[in-house]
Amino acid sequence: MIDLIKQKKSFLCVGLDPDPRYILNQSPINFCYPIINSTIDYVVAYKLNAAFFEHCNIDISTICEYAKRKGAYVIIGGIIVTGK
Repeated sequence: MIDLIKQKKSFLCVGLDPDPRYILNQSPINFCYPIINSTIDYVVAYKLNAAFFEHCNIDISTICEYAKRKGAYVIIGGIIVTGK
């Protein structure tokens, strides 16, 4: 990861937490791929919150593999935050 940070001159990590209330009838995959595609030049890692994907019955491995094929690291967390 250190080499990638040096190469990109960035240590940016983007969180991919597609909340179904806000993605307007898109699948989480169709929501996440454009984010990955538009940020990959600057991002070292993507962090996926497993709880969001489990809530939607989406297997996160598809998105993880896509991000890895693009050359990024993937971090998986599992905490969902609720509240107003």
